[in-house]
Amino acid sequence: MTEAVARRTWRAALGLALAVACLAGCTVVSGRPGLSYRNEPDTGRSFVRPLTPVPRAATEWVADKPQFVGLAMSGGGSRSANFGMAVLTELDHLGVLQHVDAVSAVSGGSIPAAYFALQGDQPGWSVRGRQLAGTDFALPLIGKLLNPINLALTTFSDLDRSDNLAELFEAKLFDGRRVTFGDLGPRGPRRPAVYFNATDTTNGGARFVFSDQQFLRSTGSDLSKFPIAWAMASSGAFPGVFNSVTLRRHSLDPAKRREGTEDPNDKRYLHLIDGGPSDNLGVETLIRLAREHHVNRLNAQQPSQGCMILVLDSHVPSAGVAEMRQSDRRNFGSVLMDLNFLDAIDAMLSNRRDQTLAQMGIRRDVPQGQFNVELAPGLWDYKIRPYRRVSRFPIEYYTLDGRAFTEARFLTVTNALDFSAVRVAERREFDCHAWHIALDDIQAIVPWRVRDGQEKPLDLGAADDKAVFAYRSRLGRLISQVATSYRLSGPPNCSQAQLQDLLYDAARVAVRQDRMSLTEVCPWFKARGLDGAGQCRLESEPLVRPELQVLPIREPLNLTESEQMTDRFVKCAGPARLLVTPALPETLPFR
Repeated sequence: MTEAVARRTWRAALGLALAVACLAGCTVVSGRPGLSYRNEPDTGRSFVRPLTPVPRAATEWVADKPQFVGLAMSGGGSRSANFGMAVLTELDHLGVLQHVDAVSAVSGGSIPAAYFALQGDQPGWSVRGRQLAGTDFALPLIGKLLNPINLALTTFSDLDRSDNLAELFEAKLFDGRRVTFGDLGPRGPRRPAVYFNATDTTNGGARFVFSDQQFLRSTGSDLSKFPIAWAMASSGAFPGVFNSVTLRRHSLDPAKRREGTEDPNDKRYLHLIDGGPSDNLGVETLIRLAREHHVNRLNAQQPSQGCMILVLDSHVPSAGVAEMRQSDRRNFGSVLMDLNFLDAIDAMLSNRRDQTLAQMGIRRDVPQGQFNVELAPGLWDYKIRPYRRVSRFPIEYYTLDGRAFTEARFLTVTNALDFSAVRVAERREFDCHAWHIALDDIQAIVPWRVRDGQEKPLDLGAADDKAVFAYRSRLGRLISQVATSYRLSGPPNCSQAQLQDLLYDAARVAVRQDRMSLTEVCPWFKARGLDGAGQCRLESEPLVRPELQVLPIREPLNLTESEQMTDRFVKCAGPARLLVTPALPETLPFR
């Protein structure tokens, strides 16, 4: 099957699936409200502070350490789930994961984030995590949607596809248990705070973060009783495929909530969709926490050692270049629904991502060099451009009368309308570091090896070293074709097991074999006393798997750069596994 035929088949299947789903969820007949939302009112006495705080989803950060380390996990369906779980494993090998204070997740990144939050301090968590990351959610979800009982419920009530997705998360990830934010318990080593990010369509597309005080202030609700699976579904409710997740907006008056005197005829709701439109990388939440950490340390007259944000980015290039040879992109499914809106969403998310990275000082358009690699006879990777994946960027805060604030403040002496008397807070900055752990451009990480205590880059002119460069280019070509869905799929001839192997290899290269980044990241942790075991270092040998071979889906007409880029998609040459998955221990119970 050619790539073009594969994409047309996928689009047709998605179009039909959307049509079936629309019959189940878009034509609700006299639907009864109130079945979909899962949030319960907070019965405390405060307008702003919840009755039961959630330490591991706190809106106000407790700055109990001199430094702040955050991990952002981007969206990307099962591609993000597997790459994310693999990066967590590699960061653990590096000795860094235990120092992560907060994880901020979007969409598919919510799967490894939730699992690590619940199981990260348990032995064997990474082995079990790999099994769960490879779970196929798409086919079971279709089965649920076509179940006659669910068809009736989604037709005659406001239960929808996102509710079915949340139930599937509970069944597959939490052993069928209803796990709430209150079940997370206290924060500690390998027990970071975890924040799920969504987009609030009822408030102009603002970022909605599942944190205890924001949840109270936005919905009058108790986050400790809210099921984590529904927060995950909110973050992954991709427009056009899933419905928005509904939250009941209880009265913001605590007396009415506590006494049950809310007007039953005055019900209001929030509607949440995928977190991608507001921040598909999940870094904005961490920047806010890092700012609050720094301000709180200053106000307590305690030293602040800055912050490190690890940006796990599962983005891959748009597949639009594969359709350069197609005069008509329509397919059978387009009779019911043209899916070009997916291209518009993809373009929006890509541009938003590039802007966010640039603001953090990560600029892929400022290469450190350039080289070419031969993948196979007649197949080349042109203009591989290494770039700096570690940056230092400023985060602003404000001071007034010797006190630090996260936002701009002003004071007036007498008359609030006398603007000449306004005293404005002084704007200041502190530095934060970012490490871009990216799936895209994995081939641009130059391989090094350690011999006799000396680190040396590999040589493209050496026959043995060429195999390493070629492997990374083949790896980059294949993983760039892994689809954004809740089921691992990608290049022709590649099994789901192979794709998971490739994503785990990519994580190992991106974390433990990126010498340019490790020479900056490891000293940062060591200078703060966070590298006691000395694990943070470059692996001695670069990863190479000569058995991985690729074939072009369409033979390039010639060796020119433009032609190679047009026909850059490849397929696996065979179905062989690359890795041997270790035996799984007995299933770990979720607490």
